Parts: sequence; structure tokens; C-alpha cells
Amino acid sequence: MSPNHSKSDKILTRPAQEADIEFLAEILAPDVSPNQMQDRWKEHIEGTRRVLVAEINGIVVGTISIGETKHYRTDSLRALSLNVAETHRRKGIATALIAYAESEAIRLRFKSIHHEVGTTNNEAIQLYESLGYKHINKTVMNQWWVFPDGLNRRMTEEVSWVMTKILELPAV
Repeated sequence: MSPNHSKSDKILTRPAQEADIEFLAEILAPDVSPNQMQDRWKEHIEGTRRVLVAEINGIVVGTISIGETKHYRTDSLRALSLNVAETHRRKGIATALIAYAESEAIRLRFKSIHHEVGTTNNEAIQLYESLGYKHINKTVMNQWWVFPDGLNRRMTEEVSWVMTKILELPAV
């Protein structure tokens, strides 16, 4: 894998395939464990989440998921678990993945899309704001599973802003 791709390299986005999961776990470590990726894939298979990926020159370099729309935002698609390999950050991959999630939300006829972003994750907050996302005036307790010892999982949580973007749906 070449971390030295240029901005002119085309970033392709697509639904994840099972073969991507092990590779994602490898390139996203230590931020994302193999078991976390397996959990995401299991939810993908069960239909509660769709795992999407970005690739450059045939190499998967990042992922985002959509789904798990919460009861308090039924008109909005939830995007979650945005991760880009450390060697590929700041090269437009997160922006491409967010745009892909937005296009899927529009295709599915959602009026908006939202992300839950840790209140101290300033880099992510700035990215979402630059892409037109706004804070709604409340925080939520975002929760997810981690595998601190590689095998046993425990729930972790983080106070997060709900950042949302109104989408322009095409006329039908």
C-alpha cells in the first residue's frame, strides 16, 4: 500500500465487501480493532448498518457506515464510524466518504443526515462544519463497543454533538 498517493489519484467509494473487513482492521489499527470491524460487518449482514469504503488505486483506505437511524431523528439518516487510515489522512478521503453517505441518504429519500461527533474532537467538528453541518443544540451520549484486550468487549461512551445537514432531495 502506498501512503504517497497524490490528490490527483481518484478516490472511489463503494459498498464494503467481506474481503475488505480484515484489511480495514489492519490499516485502521490501533484506532479500530479487528473485533470492532467484525462487529460492524455482522451489523452490515444483519441489515442494521451499511459499511461503505473508499479506495485509491484498488487499495481500501477508509470507511464510513450508515444506518441505525435513532427514534429521535426518524427523518434523518445516521452516519457513523468514519475512519481513515492514518497514512491517508488529510487527503480528501473523509470528505469523499461523507459525500458518499450523503448521496446514499438522498437516494433513500432522507431529508437530512446526521453524525454524532465527540465534543472534544475539534478536527472532526471543523471538517463537518466546513461541509455545511450544523450543531443541533443538544448533546447525546454516544456509545460503542471496544475490545481493550482483543477478545472481551466493553461499552465505551462519549459526550457528542449531533451535527446535521439538510439535504436537497431531487423532485420525483
